[in-house]
Amino acid sequence: MKIVYFFLTLIVHLLIIVNLKLLDNFNSILMIFLFSILIGLAIKLFSKNRSTNLKHLGWGILCGSITTVTLLLIAMIWLGYNFPK
Repeated sequence: MKIVYFFLTLIVHLLIIVNLKLLDNFNSILMIFLFSILIGLAIKLFSKNRSTNLKHLGWGILCGSITTVTLLLIAMIWLGYNFPK
């Protein structure tokens, strides 16, 4: 289930960025992802004694958010250097 939540988080984040056309406003992207990272971390930390499905959800949201932020930073740096002028 971890992998399912991980890929679901990646897909949802990328759909949010594309549909809201947020690539021009990097601050709002970071705020969305930082909020998502905090939610994933809170779910992961507060569900230690609860069901494993909730732990997997927290892990998927946390790692998916961190991966999406990293991929987005790499894409923005690449676009900054390779964008046609």
